[in-house]
Amino acid sequence: MYSVWGLVRHASAVATSEPDERARFRVGVGFIGKYPPPSLREDPTTRYDPLLVDVGSASLWRLARAQFAKQRREPRLVIPLEVLVETLDGNGQPCQREHTVTETISTLGTCIPTNLDVDVGRILKLSSMTDGVSIFAAIRSREVAADGITRVGLEFIGDRWPLDREIAPSSNGHQ
Repeated sequence: MYSVWGLVRHASAVATSEPDERARFRVGVGFIGKYPPPSLREDPTTRYDPLLVDVGSASLWRLARAQFAKQRREPRLVIPLEVLVETLDGNGQPCQREHTVTETISTLGTCIPTNLDVDVGRILKLSSMTDGVSIFAAIRSREVAADGITRVGLEFIGDRWPLDREIAPSSNGHQ
């Protein structure tokens, strides 16, 4: 047996035909070699970008720490939405559940307070009965704030949160 390290470049949820069928993902991986980058030991939550070593060969890559834009691709809105957060076991089945409320949200991600013992890189499932939404998300940040509450920054995987839903008119005819 030969172990090879890889860099996940993209992931998306695969639609299941049965409601009870375990979660499945399609993952694109770039293989980088027999050993991980040395910086992985310093900080196992480091995100990497692949850099082409030899332009003439698409198979030679080296890794560099990912550079993040200082500005978000779209603003997060302060919208408290009630959500169910679930961790998944090795078979894709829910193993821990928690009801919480989003603090900020965009179609691409959200920030939520949590009591779950989860680390950066873990995949969670968020569901909203109110909005009829169920979506997977990767934990991109985890901080314990000055108020003692742990907050995680989540990036939605495979789909966007539908914030552009229609607003039903009120009974008096005004919106």
